[in-house]
Amino acid sequence: MGFNQLIRGENLGVIRQPRVRVVVADDDPDILRLLLSRLRSRGYEPIAAADGDQALHAVRTLLPEVAIVDWIMPGVHGAAVCAQLKADVSTSHIPIVMLTSRSDEAAIEHAFACGADDYLTKPFDVDELDGVLRSLVRTSVPMRG
Repeated sequence: MGFNQLIRGENLGVIRQPRVRVVVADDDPDILRLLLSRLRSRGYEPIAAADGDQALHAVRTLLPEVAIVDWIMPGVHGAAVCAQLKADVSTSHIPIVMLTSRSDEAAIEHAFACGADDYLTKPFDVDELDGVLRSLVRTSVPMRG
């Protein structure tokens, strides 16, 4: 292959970055569908969880790069999901974004005390969520072998 072919990009394999896996936990099917669609359109690989138990299982099994967790869900609520994941050495490195309708100061403080890495309230701005996810993924330390 000659230099001119390289300049024009001929015969070059495209190197693609692996998609960032995001576990998304929300019990509202409309919000969950919206999040999955918006994240997919921005290049993420979203994995759905309809409640806290599913979120815990998905994160522990798949070890995603980041998780988005609603607070108010059946079974294990979002703050407890966050606390359990942060207490587990195999998942403690995974950044967690609490995305919830709770906007009171006590809830925000409690979420951070449980180990949340960021906190966004509904309704949310997709650009802001994307920026938070990119920042968390960029600064997190991967633990996969």
